[in-house]
Amino acid sequence: MARRMNQGAAFCDRVAARVHEMLSRDEREPVDADRIEHLVRGIELEEEREDWVAAQPVLPARPQQQPEGGSGGIINFRRTWMYQNSRLPPGMVPFVAYLPTWSLACRAAKASLDVYSRPHRNQREGYSDADPKHGTKAFVIKSQTVDDRKLLVVAIRGSQKNRVDWAINFGFAPKQPVGFLDDEGNLCHAGFLEVARAMIGTVAAQLRRHIEQDPAWAGCSLMFTGHSAGGAVASLLYMHMLSRTIDSDLTVLAGVFRRVHCVTFGTPPLSLLPLQAPRNGHKDKNQFLSFCNEGDLVVRADWAYIKSLAKLIAAPAPNHTGGRHRLRERVSRQKLQGDAPPPPPSKTIKYAMRWPVPDGSLSAAGRMVLLRQKPNVRSRVVEAVQLTDGELRGVVFGDPAMHRMLVYKQRVDDLAFAAVSGRDVG
Repeated sequence: MARRMNQGAAFCDRVAARVHEMLSRDEREPVDADRIEHLVRGIELEEEREDWVAAQPVLPARPQQQPEGGSGGIINFRRTWMYQNSRLPPGMVPFVAYLPTWSLACRAAKASLDVYSRPHRNQREGYSDADPKHGTKAFVIKSQTVDDRKLLVVAIRGSQKNRVDWAINFGFAPKQPVGFLDDEGNLCHAGFLEVARAMIGTVAAQLRRHIEQDPAWAGCSLMFTGHSAGGAVASLLYMHMLSRTIDSDLTVLAGVFRRVHCVTFGTPPLSLLPLQAPRNGHKDKNQFLSFCNEGDLVVRADWAYIKSLAKLIAAPAPNHTGGRHRLRERVSRQKLQGDAPPPPPSKTIKYAMRWPVPDGSLSAAGRMVLLRQKPNVRSRVVEAVQLTDGELRGVVFGDPAMHRMLVYKQRVDDLAFAAVSGRDVG
């Protein structure tokens, strides 16, 4: 029995590693579809056959063959687009924001993208390297001026392709945020929680240094931001800083700033209950926004979902009813290799089936904003709509291209320009 459990855990770890590898690599690189299918079939044996003999071998992979969608298996991770629940319904409530909010979002997007690049030696002011020994991520604090108002931006780097980030991202087991958040019963993603704890002192010291060097920064606005895992840690640090019952080097600085914001992109689920900005008088104007691309698998990523996604990749492609039978017949290989998702289905195409999505144990943080190609519009018009954690739980997202920070930045910049000019994005 113990051997069987160990083998099953090993299979799950290997599938998780493959998904992590896909998120860290260029999505245009070939996908080893047979390898993934082999691992998934092993997981299914663990789940469906209670009397499986420990010595019984896992079913062998299928013979080498050309994956659907062309050589390299590029279509496989995007097969989620072929299911009915790969997109949220049309007619969702638009996200409407004042221009200063769009300005914050644009600055957050730029900072979240820039922090992935290691600065040159003469441009390292405010930059802190990742420290695997102490479990901290790389981050940078930059000072900006927005309409004669000062803004400090704390940008935290997302995942890199290394073993430390792998361990953090897949530390799904919920853990009590004792001494970190006001609500200690709201269990959080253990990996991100530990990183946020480890970064409290370093971030606080950097902020204090900025204020000591130039007291004019006292009374300015502060914004936490980040992409992917960086956004998760930024969200936790933001919630910690605004905690009312916790004392730390960071919480004592909350009163120094006029506003404290958090704007993230492609952030994975974080806590049992959705984290929301605390309401506190004049601080009610704090912004806690979480932008999510339709199709971005990371915003759904927990352990049960990753296993379900691996099974979807290995499963036969679903059939469609209506005027055309295959989504790939209407999408060129060039579009599949690009950053844009397959176009929304026309009225003549009906999805034949929904992919069963497991219940997630963790919830998204902040006020969620869905970025997507506008439904039922032929041109590539991008829209921003309001999204709830409940609405997100029923969808199946699996396109790595939709997780790229560059895609988020382009869309946010375009939407901000549209808000200023009064024109559609497209």
